[in-house]
Amino acid sequence: MFQNGQWMRYETRTDKPVTFNGPCVRAHVALPANQSAGGKYGAFVKSQRVLDTEKYNGYVVA
Repeated sequence: MFQNGQWMRYETRTDKPVTFNGPCVRAHVALPANQSAGGKYGAFVKSQRVLDTEKYNGYVVA
């Protein structure tokens, strides 16, 4: 979360604490937003015929 000009990190699951050693970031995404993004991604992959190992750039626009 971006607060007061800086990024703040909060634990969302006490059973899986953030160690900052993992290869990715975990975050909560509301189900409707996750489903919407997943649907758009799936449509993109099909329409652009992206292969499993093919590299591509993705840009997030707020």
